[in-house]
Amino acid sequence: MDGGLPLRRQLSNNYEETAQKKYYPLLVKKYFGIELQDIPMSIYRGTRSSREISDENYVAVNRANLDEIASKAKAFFSEAESHRLKQLFLRFEDDLGVSSEDAGIAIQRLELPGFDFKVGEHWKKGFRLLSEEELKQKIVSQAGRGIADRVAYTFDTEYPDFSGNFAIKFTGNDLNSFEAYVSAHTITAEKREDALAEIYEAYTRVIMFIPKLPLNMTALHLKYETNTETESVTLKKEEISKVSSLAALKELFKHSQQTVNPR
Repeated sequence: MDGGLPLRRQLSNNYEETAQKKYYPLLVKKYFGIELQDIPMSIYRGTRSSREISDENYVAVNRANLDEIASKAKAFFSEAESHRLKQLFLRFEDDLGVSSEDAGIAIQRLELPGFDFKVGEHWKKGFRLLSEEELKQKIVSQAGRGIADRVAYTFDTEYPDFSGNFAIKFTGNDLNSFEAYVSAHTITAEKREDALAEIYEAYTRVIMFIPKLPLNMTALHLKYETNTETESVTLKKEEISKVSSLAALKELFKHSQQTVNPR
């Protein structure tokens, strides 16, 4: 009806967008000292500008200032809760220096949620403010995936003939230390020797590649799979230098963890 109140759903959506435009830049300036020229909006929900928003409108985070940003984010969300501002928009900057083709700073845009939300619950009842450590973990989880993809891409570029898989994962609440994974797949157990030779070849490449990264590798997981079983070996950082030959690798796999694949 003309002149009537908007529907409840419309009121909710309008309020969130209005609050984003009014309060988000004020709180970003208060807690991060940034004057926003444009206001980022969620890529999942909300109005998006037809023009590209520059990176300067996203709060910068990197490995060096991760703890500081997590602390400020906690303070930001403590006040943002009253305005129903659910996310902080970050840009993660990192120069891995992994190759001459990809030596510049890589930028990822992240959406940092500030609350644990139970679907179907009302705001006050269903939203729990995340702790500083939880916010840090959210940043590590999102940014870590981007770093891992970049590292794997660079490794594949340097070794295009590599037939196995190489990946890294940030397992702790830290973007400076990671664990690496090398795996190979062979169809039958009779091909085990071929798989171990493939893993050793990959291993030699990985230990040459890892020192190029400004990161700390804490463990290296080696694994091969057949259609009936999986064998895996984990090497701690101090054990890696002990594997200096294919024979040494085979000796390790004599005592490896073995699991039956449910295929």
